[in-house]
Amino acid sequence: MEQELEFILDRLRVQHPDGASLGSYLQSFRGTFVGKEALAVALMERIDRRFGEVGYRLLQTLDGLFPSKVFRKAHRQASYRLVQ
Repeated sequence: MEQELEFILDRLRVQHPDGASLGSYLQSFRGTFVGKEALAVALMERIDRRFGEVGYRLLQTLDGLFPSKVFRKAHRQASYRLVQ
């Protein structure tokens, strides 16, 4: 899981907020994370303000993907870190 997480983070770091491919890349996450709640939570735990607009759009994409309390808490905390 750690290797997959690092791959995703590396790809996010090089995305441009206004880039043409960002929207389709983010939409592909919904399919990527089906059945992988732990990976989605681990990703959100690593998102902070350094990701800027890309991080914000990622969180919008992942919003509501899993109904669990753990997921909702990780999403809320990542959202908070983005504005710090």
